[in-house]
Amino acid sequence: MTKRILIADDDLLLRELLIARLEGTGFVHDVAADGAESLAKASRGNFDLLLLALRMPRIEGLQVLEGIRANPQLRQPRVIVLTASRSDADIAEAERLGVDSYLSKPVDIERLFERISIVLDPDSAEARKTWLVEDYSEEDFVLRS
Repeated sequence: MTKRILIADDDLLLRELLIARLEGTGFVHDVAADGAESLAKASRGNFDLLLLALRMPRIEGLQVLEGIRANPQLRQPRVIVLTASRSDADIAEAERLGVDSYLSKPVDIERLFERISIVLDPDSAEARKTWLVEDYSEEDFVLRS
């Protein structure tokens, strides 16, 4: 069954990178450039996974997720947060709202796709561990040509 992913991030470069990386993977994707668009698309779509930035124009990412979680009629997607925030308050609120993974920006794309595979695999023992805060070291951000 084809999995549907909503990329909700105001960073155009990251959205384009994720779209390019998703090509040919079998995932169906849609994008949203701000929180209001993210909430609208999540409310209309039938997404399996939400890649969610915390800091976005119009509506913050955690408010988007709160809106989704508050509506039991909506499909409740798995969620991976992509953020530069290391705030204890943001992490605690994300955990309270049922986020599956919390990844620091800049995002290591290969690690992100490993997390996507784990989070979307219903048979994975690791997927049943519903919380992970990923802390990358500086060497993880080395750009390779």
